[in-house]
Amino acid sequence: MVKSFVNRFYLALLLTFLTLPLQAQTKEEECLAKAIYHETFQQNNEQSRQAVAWVLLNRRNTEGWPYTICGNIYKKGQFPWLKRSIIDMDYYMVSLGTTVHMLNFGEVIDPTKGALFFASRLDGWFTSMIRRRKLIETHREGGHRFYFWKSGKKHYE
Repeated sequence: MVKSFVNRFYLALLLTFLTLPLQAQTKEEECLAKAIYHETFQQNNEQSRQAVAWVLLNRRNTEGWPYTICGNIYKKGQFPWLKRSIIDMDYYMVSLGTTVHMLNFGEVIDPTKGALFFASRLDGWFTSMIRRRKLIETHREGGHRFYFWKSGKKHYE
């Protein structure tokens, strides 16, 4: 009888925590969740969310780039959506779930193979770099293509 009560108590406690809204605990989590949200809103699959996150994590861990996720997002000319607001809180929560998992558990293997760039549309800069053979494509996921410097250099040109 006591064992049954204890099991039901822990189940109720677990269900309570699972239904609480997820919130970013740090500015880094908030920045990464916003990036995932805005960059993968149309694709809505976990692989796309993780690939976008990996580019920002790769940049954070690469010499010559800002040492924070937020620093990479707010770097001039990097993300055109910076002033847009979040309109779908459900999808933002999914993006935040991906963020929390990747920042806290880190067991996901980088499918982008160290990519430092991604694009859903090839603008003038990307087109120029690809044409001049300075970037190599490392991965495709959803509507994005992922790139690394062909020369192996790591910083932004």
